[in-house]
Amino acid sequence: MTAVAERGQRTQTRGAARGDDPRTAFVLATVTQIDILSLLGSAFGFDDLRGSIQTYGDVQVLVATPETLYAVKRVTLRLQDKADAQKLKEKFRLKD
Repeated sequence: MTAVAERGQRTQTRGAARGDDPRTAFVLATVTQIDILSLLGSAFGFDDLRGSIQTYGDVQVLVATPETLYAVKRVTLRLQDKADAQKLKEKFRLKD
């Protein structure tokens, strides 16, 4: 579960605080949330991920594509990831 953060602040999942969840979330002033991963698990490696360059202010960031996020989230065990995968599939009209 991700803790709620004010805009522009960093937050961590409860699992990250315990050391068993590799996500750290940042909520930007634009209400965009960015999850930074330090570990993917066994199904994917960092070399498997595809991304595109997005600009936030003066900073360019490599962001995973919707197709990549869908592929990763649809095969995980967490119910929230499966729900996220379904939302991505619908929003971006992705195929299985």
